[in-house]
Amino acid sequence: MNTLALCVSGSSDHSGPGSGSGSGSSGIDWNLHKWQKPGSDDSRGPCPGLNTLANHGFLPRNGKNITVQNILDAVNDGFNFRPIDIMVVAAKVALLSTDNVNYVTLEESGLYGNIEHDTSLSRSDYALGDNIHFNETIYQTLASSNPGVDYYNITSAAQVVEQRLVDDKIANPALINTIKEITFRTRESAFYLSTMGNVTAGTAPKKFVDILFREERLPLEEGWRPSAVPIDDSNFPTLQSAVFNATSWQPSGKVICPWIRDQPEGPSSITINHPPSPQLVVTSTSNIGTHLKAFLFNYYLIWRRNVKISALYHSTSPVQAQHVERNAMTPASFLICAFATLITHASSDKIDWNAHKWQAPGPHDSRGPCPGLNTLANHDFLPRNGSNITIPVVLQAAEGDHGTLEHDTSLSRNDYALGDNIHFNETVFTTLANSNPGVDYYNTTSAAQVMELRLAEDQIINPNLTNTVKEFFVRAFESSAYLSVMGNVTTGVAPKNFVQIFFREERLPLEEGWKRSEVPIDDDTLGNVLGLIENATTWAPSGEIICPWIRLQPEGDATIVQG
Repeated sequence: MNTLALCVSGSSDHSGPGSGSGSGSSGIDWNLHKWQKPGSDDSRGPCPGLNTLANHGFLPRNGKNITVQNILDAVNDGFNFRPIDIMVVAAKVALLSTDNVNYVTLEESGLYGNIEHDTSLSRSDYALGDNIHFNETIYQTLASSNPGVDYYNITSAAQVVEQRLVDDKIANPALINTIKEITFRTRESAFYLSTMGNVTAGTAPKKFVDILFREERLPLEEGWRPSAVPIDDSNFPTLQSAVFNATSWQPSGKVICPWIRDQPEGPSSITINHPPSPQLVVTSTSNIGTHLKAFLFNYYLIWRRNVKISALYHSTSPVQAQHVERNAMTPASFLICAFATLITHASSDKIDWNAHKWQAPGPHDSRGPCPGLNTLANHDFLPRNGSNITIPVVLQAAEGDHGTLEHDTSLSRNDYALGDNIHFNETVFTTLANSNPGVDYYNTTSAAQVMELRLAEDQIINPNLTNTVKEFFVRAFESSAYLSVMGNVTTGVAPKNFVQIFFREERLPLEEGWKRSEVPIDDDTLGNVLGLIENATTWAPSGEIICPWIRLQPEGDATIVQG
């Protein structure tokens, strides 16, 4: 079941019976939202909640061209759910199901391994067949629960979660059952109890729940109304925790990390071998750029459509990404630190540099930990105030969130756990600045040495250091980026003065003679530089975190913890 709508939900204190006409308790004119059966060309997915919202016109009835804001508005209007962090995240993660950076269809939102998962309440597992359409046989586990009464409750919901898992362990040898899956399943249970019933009591009339799942219809004619109590952080997490605590769940299966996967398995999948140590498996050096293209591209989709460079610098809880290939993207679309504007053209004569003179940021301008983004803003390739940056302008707008793209062992910033991870730190940068002594350039060998020295320093001073395969490759990618963009992508050599100006002043060294690369920086050229750096290191993972996490939400009650 796709958890997108189901992890979004909340409570329901219903206003009582009604005919389904006129305005409901939330002020909605239900005459404008009558149920319609989807047509043959309409898109529907594995999530009853989203399908229901489309069938009632809260989402586009054809189930296509759906935006994050569409989803947030629909759950608010249809269920009186006020988006909490997990809903915002879920809506944005839905876009990981498609290569379209702005829209998703309901069918696409059901991509297996992203937020659609095994042991659904109403769908078959991906490995067992049709994981999109309603399955009455599977739903019978829920439908027959809590016998002798006309409602479902927390206890019965937990029993259904456990029974579905028991059934799946027998039927599906490829079952994935990590903390991510149980968290999503218990949220789904809290969803139907709260939106179809009462969030405080944790009970819901069976007939309302059954109609939602079987018909993908709001049971207005049967007397249901949206919750009179807003569904929000004050009530929904409590109900979800109650369902979770009523289970005796244990992880099982070969996959032990809570993956998010954004595309079916293929030859370019990233595989994490654990234990004993995670390793990135690639078919050739030239593919590394492709892998990282996808690996980094995933992250920006999670966050806001319009952000400040300085936004989202809190520490967040971990969820991991696996199988990250996006064939439609190019390095110009994902380069870490937003070098995109500098490399998308073959020569610099297409840029009017008089229109992009460097200006120091003002006291109210937003800047972040990425020299590339800051430099682009200082030269007006991004808004100079660093605000209202949209995805089409720069795909890396969320790079400052610790654990997303911002990471430990930076080349020029402090670690998050050690203080200011936003502003340039000369002491940290000295490791790079002093490297490759006796010559006036940096190269792949010196870049690898700097990475190792920075890690050795951090392992001493930062007990909370995160050092997984993700951090390693992001660091290597950053090194390949400054060598390529400030120097020569073919040789992997960059003048020291160019690199130092870039980091220290967040300025393009035009006056010193720098020009954009005349050789396109693409998967092959950048991948070769990256491969040389990677091969010159002796990196090994360390620390308590063993998986390359994507962190999706602030630490708190809903934090996912890998044991």
